Amino acid sequence: MPRLPHQNDERIATLDCKPIMTTQYFPHLIQRINYQPTPGSGKGIDAHFKWDYMGSAEFEFGALGKALKLMRTAKDKTWVVQTIRSIVWDQEAFYVGELDGRAMAEAILTDGLNPFSRRKLRFKESTMIEESYEIEPSNKGSRVFDGWWAIDATPEWVPFAFFKKPEHATVFLNAI
Repeated sequence: MPRLPHQNDERIATLDCKPIMTTQYFPHLIQRINYQPTPGSGKGIDAHFKWDYMGSAEFEFGALGKALKLMRTAKDKTWVVQTIRSIVWDQEAFYVGELDGRAMAEAILTDGLNPFSRRKLRFKESTMIEESYEIEPSNKGSRVFDGWWAIDATPEWVPFAFFKKPEHATVFLNAI
């Protein structure tokens, strides 16, 4: 599983003045999401979002359902859409999840906005965050996504999601 690399760069080592331990695991499975402005034929969360085919068995066999169940169990009245910012790039996203996962989401956003050769975090499949925010896209034909869902929980954190637009995050929050 990817870990935050040990480095002296204060912008990476601390997020919102909250240190990230270098031994803390990051999610390995990041599901790419697209919002459907017109609800589809699915029910609940599936009516509003399309899950990108990730091409790996780890994303199949109930992984999304397990992540959704964990989020629904953990969700309480303190869950609101929160703005997160890349600590290096001038970009923001809108976070849905427990407060403890927010700094991790900011680190994933920041790392994902880096050109591929400078990224430190590794995931099972590409997040395509840089291409989706159109910051020096490495491939002009890249697909663009509206959100990302960290679906593999650990004992330390519950799955979380973040989106480019606050209204998409609000729909996601209300659907879980």
